[in-house]
Amino acid sequence: MSSHVIPFLALALCLGQVLHAQNGVLPRPSIRAEPASVIPRGQTVTIVCQGPAGMDTFRLEKEGEVLYPDVKSLHETETQASFPIPASEDTAGLYRCLYYNGANWSERSEPLQLVVTEDPQTPWDDSNSSGLLTEHVSILTGVSVALFLCVFLVLMVLYCQRRKKHNLATVDRLPEKDGEMRTPTPTAGGPPDVTYAQLDHRILAQRTAQATSLRPTEPTAEFSTYAALATR
Repeated sequence: MSSHVIPFLALALCLGQVLHAQNGVLPRPSIRAEPASVIPRGQTVTIVCQGPAGMDTFRLEKEGEVLYPDVKSLHETETQASFPIPASEDTAGLYRCLYYNGANWSERSEPLQLVVTEDPQTPWDDSNSSGLLTEHVSILTGVSVALFLCVFLVLMVLYCQRRKKHNLATVDRLPEKDGEMRTPTPTAGGPPDVTYAQLDHRILAQRTAQATSLRPTEPTAEFSTYAALATR
């Protein structure tokens, strides 16, 4: 509801009450129980009667009988009166309230049913508290789901990164292909300007066979032959 609409509604309510008062009919007061209308034995419940401003006296009745003293307004701006009642066997029942404006009594309020229980641990039967509790549970549920999704996404990202690093490490450790040339480590004490190259036996055997068919006087090749290459 817009903030501009509320003042107009309050003004309309006040005008309606004034018109009722001018016609000799006072508007009904409202009645409520604090903290709730269902209370355990031994606790104290407060019945609040609320009416328009400027009322002189408020009265509380139980099932048509006046069992409690009237409450007089100390200030003209007061709009309600409180009736604290200890909960006992005789407390349960229907309550109504009315007010006096100095000339007439108003109509009685709507009935309020008080229930007294034997269990001191009985929770308060308060619709507003129930609504707030439901709202809090909904908020907590939404926050829990959001946190779970965030943690799940973080774990998935970490898992993907770890899997990627594992694959890269596996590729780096793959064995070299057959037939690749490998450079041996130079022999300790060898000439510093000599480079050793290991020749493949299969290639040398093929070349030797070809050379033997052409020149049968040449010696056969050994399994591995090292050639000293002079470097400048």
